[in-house]
Amino acid sequence: MNNKVYKKKALKKVGFTLLVVLIYLVGSNLVVPGVDSQHLLETVSQSLNLSFGLSMMGISLNNFSLFSLGLAPWMSALIFWQVLTVTKLFNVDNFSEKQIFHIKFLFSLFLGVIQSFTVINQVQLFGGSSHLPFYLLSPILLAGLSILIWLGELNSQHGLGGQTVIILVTMIRNWPSSLMKELSTLSLNIQTFFISLVLFIVLIAFLYGIFVFFQGERRLPIKHVLLDEQLSKEAYVPISTNTAGGMPFMYAFSIMQLPTYVLFMLKSWLPGNILLDWLYDQMQLSRPLGVAVLIVTIILLTYGFSYVNVDYKTLAEQMKKTGDYFSSVYPGKNTEKYLFDKITQIATVSALFNGIVIGFPMFLSIFFPRFSTWAYFIPTCIIVLLLMKEIHVQFNSVYHLNDYAPILGNKKEGFSFRSFWKLFKKIE
Repeated sequence: MNNKVYKKKALKKVGFTLLVVLIYLVGSNLVVPGVDSQHLLETVSQSLNLSFGLSMMGISLNNFSLFSLGLAPWMSALIFWQVLTVTKLFNVDNFSEKQIFHIKFLFSLFLGVIQSFTVINQVQLFGGSSHLPFYLLSPILLAGLSILIWLGELNSQHGLGGQTVIILVTMIRNWPSSLMKELSTLSLNIQTFFISLVLFIVLIAFLYGIFVFFQGERRLPIKHVLLDEQLSKEAYVPISTNTAGGMPFMYAFSIMQLPTYVLFMLKSWLPGNILLDWLYDQMQLSRPLGVAVLIVTIILLTYGFSYVNVDYKTLAEQMKKTGDYFSSVYPGKNTEKYLFDKITQIATVSALFNGIVIGFPMFLSIFFPRFSTWAYFIPTCIIVLLLMKEIHVQFNSVYHLNDYAPILGNKKEGFSFRSFWKLFKKIE
């Protein structure tokens, strides 16, 4: 009976997430009144670097809509709060959950004002027109941002994936039209068909290999003072191959946009400043410098999230209290350093991989625009798979929460010596 309860709960979470997706799709098609953004959208869509970066922040390129700010301000606020938590500034550990949410929300609104100023002015900069003043347009965009934050929080409580779902929908919805546009340019013949088939098989095999690689884990054997040698051989501390998950991709683009917004505001207030104009132009994702800064940001975030997701200090302290230890490693600080070194080794591999996955197609898009669509297809698939894997793990944790066999027989049979003997043999 309990199994059915948890399965129904998991399916309800799926239904709630689909409702959130529906609301997001409707809101992303509610065009902001008084704004002609056609020229801006055409300009942005010509650069896949900008399109890819905006989609990673939950910003739709279909029109200038209620959700045009995306989730970039909120995600930047989460990073800001994470820094405060790690550094323990302002005694943030003593704040209640309600206070923490209010602080993050207010900070995201502050960043939203800066982003809305940039977006609205860029509409005019690229030849669009705005019939409404900034002080009327900005509250509309901030309202859309607040709705997205609210939907993300509700989805975290009652659905699956939290804000990740919005990022996924934004990334996936634009790709069918882009691929069909590219496929329409190919000439249809036998040779093209076989070449495309071989490339498709190679692509699927490559993506499968990458996905399997990130499914793995590094197992660090541990010992215990009360365990015999046979059981001690089977005891280990698991560390995922991809300790940071898909978080570096989601947050890097949001952080990357902050300096561009600040530079845009400064150059708007100080027109004619050659240095500001040059910096703003070079920090765009369509420029090598902007891509290089983005790669460095992704690498640093990979290390940061690896240390956050695998808290080596807490783990070392728990092992010390429970009597677990690594062979030839003293408990306490030595164990802490040992775990830190192992996590750093794994994070280095993930950081280099993440940097190459994002950096290679973005540089290819700059220097060889003809292949940019196909180059971006690979990192998009990888990021989508990583994010969907995390959602799948959440679903399984609820759906299979009570899927275990009775130890001493089922309810109909009750206690039986046969089931007890099987249990005894397993323990033996």
